[in-house]
Amino acid sequence: MSKKQKLLDKFLRNPISKTLTFDELETLLISLGFEKIDGAGSRIKFFNKEKDSLINLHNLIRVKF
Repeated sequence: MSKKQKLLDKFLRNPISKTLTFDELETLLISLGFEKIDGAGSRIKFFNKEKDSLINLHNLIRVKF
């Protein structure tokens, strides 16, 4: 089983796997054709031109308290 398939299985599990890291999610989205667009602070967008689809996320690991 490929790494992409393992990450997809982890993401699609119900409930979602608690061990799925933000880096793994980022890797999965990029492998599915999304482009990463860094925003201000912890905001990160992923855009897929083919599907005209935008996903907005917060990477709380990047937040400095």
